[in-house]
Amino acid sequence: MRSPAARLLTNPVTLDVEFSARAAAAAASIYAGGGSVIAAANAASTYAADASTTASTTASASASASAVAAADAAAYAAAADAAPVYAVWAALREDCAARADVPRLMAAPLWHAAERPFDGAWRSLRAKYPLDGDHPWAFWIDWYQRALDGTETRWDLLRKIALIDDAVWKAGPEAVAAEIARLQGGEGESRSREEAPDPAVLDAAAARTPNAEIVEVNPDTHLARAVPLSDIDRDFLQDARDRMTDAAGMFGDLARADNQYGGLKGEVEQLRSGLDRYRDRPQRLHDIALQVARRVDHKEALGECPEAAKDPLIADFKLELIGIAADFRQQDEKVREVALARTTERLIEVSPEAAVGLPAAAAVLAQAAEGELAEELVEDAAVAADPRADPTTRAHAIYRFASRCFRIGSLIYKTTRGALAEVAGISRDVAVIAGSSAAVVAVINLLLGLF
Repeated sequence: MRSPAARLLTNPVTLDVEFSARAAAAAASIYAGGGSVIAAANAASTYAADASTTASTTASASASASAVAAADAAAYAAAADAAPVYAVWAALREDCAARADVPRLMAAPLWHAAERPFDGAWRSLRAKYPLDGDHPWAFWIDWYQRALDGTETRWDLLRKIALIDDAVWKAGPEAVAAEIARLQGGEGESRSREEAPDPAVLDAAAARTPNAEIVEVNPDTHLARAVPLSDIDRDFLQDARDRMTDAAGMFGDLARADNQYGGLKGEVEQLRSGLDRYRDRPQRLHDIALQVARRVDHKEALGECPEAAKDPLIADFKLELIGIAADFRQQDEKVREVALARTTERLIEVSPEAAVGLPAAAAVLAQAAEGELAEELVEDAAVAADPRADPTTRAHAIYRFASRCFRIGSLIYKTTRGALAEVAGISRDVAVIAGSSAAVVAVINLLLGLF
């Protein structure tokens, strides 16, 4: 079984000793550049161990011996810190448990749902080497972040990078960065020549962005609609709704001037509105509960409501909402799947300026959808481009919009290419308009870069 780090660069169906050995060197170089010897040892160890396994498989005794020696040395260095080692083994166990589902394993975050053991060192390294900084490490910073988040899809590019000529690697990081930029430029030119994304690419992106729903064509209207997916027990769902209703009533009449919790009127109204609107949608109820809890945190920081540390009722309100959300994740596999898939710092880092094109694309895509799907496309795009929205709420809106954008886009382009002969397609007039929209194409390509 391959280690979690070993799957960062490799395609799930291709692996060789030389590839893993290069990965070991690259991983160690990045960590060492950030001043973290233990992290470098751990990274090198996992890659070297993989090289050892592969070498044994290919009967390469010398490569196997070298890989084992590297793994032993790295393991010795890593023993200085027990917590990271435990985290590595926990991730390995998760990898082993998922071994029968290779696509899901390759799309999983590096540490799965657990706390990342080297987050402090990683944040320091990112601060030292920002993606837009004047240094040769930008690709590797982005590569490892994608590995952490489970959003890597550039397997062909990574394979080419792993096979860069020895002379380039020996010439130093600047030479390697220049060669990587050349390889990336080739990919970029190829994409820019495409008139529209390939439906197969969109289908793959859709698989990486589950949203506890199916987006399908309504055969009566020939427009896209969202059908919620949930395996939650109905009695539990009713109990969760009742708990959210009770939480909304904790503070009494918030319209009274003497109510010290009056600053939370908007949050309580949002909770009640969410209960009415998303009554049978566990995923959205989960998100509303957490969003309201975050808004209360913000109100506390602004001094617009009592602090939870000093007010038991505020503390109970937040804990109840957080507990309800946790119960949703425990009781509903679909909710849990979405929570895991969108655990990515890349979404948090998307600025409102970068998302400025989403509202225009949403207005076009909404013409190809109906009901709540059309409404929520526009709403989520607006939140994504709103600098006032809290970062997590914006990130969730971007994720939800992207998930639906990939699915609707696939239906649109399949319709225009006549690839939906056996099932109803999007209204052709609408599909042609949406599919030829420069705003839609630009946003889809932007989102594909995130997922």
